[in-house]
Amino acid sequence: MINKVNYKDEPSLFDDLQEFSIDNTMDHRRGASFYRVDIIELKPEDKKFFPEIGNFEQYVGTWRTDEIVWSDDEGFDETFSEIERVEKVEVVSYEWKNV
Repeated sequence: MINKVNYKDEPSLFDDLQEFSIDNTMDHRRGASFYRVDIIELKPEDKKFFPEIGNFEQYVGTWRTDEIVWSDDEGFDETFSEIERVEKVEVVSYEWKNV
């Protein structure tokens, strides 16, 4: 099982990768720009969008992208260059309320 993929290893996999985003996190950078990381889900039926990848099955699963700059005004200023396989885990958090 492949757990990490770089753009130079499989460039056609990264074309419009954000179209398969199921979640993202953004941290403020400056002005109207943010550092953005996406969670990508590739399903077996998505193979039709990647006809040039012969062994697409090895990429089926959930992936986290590397961090890139994104802004409301200009969108992405670069393309993703790396993805890592991830799985969802439950996280318990607490909030404080007045008594």
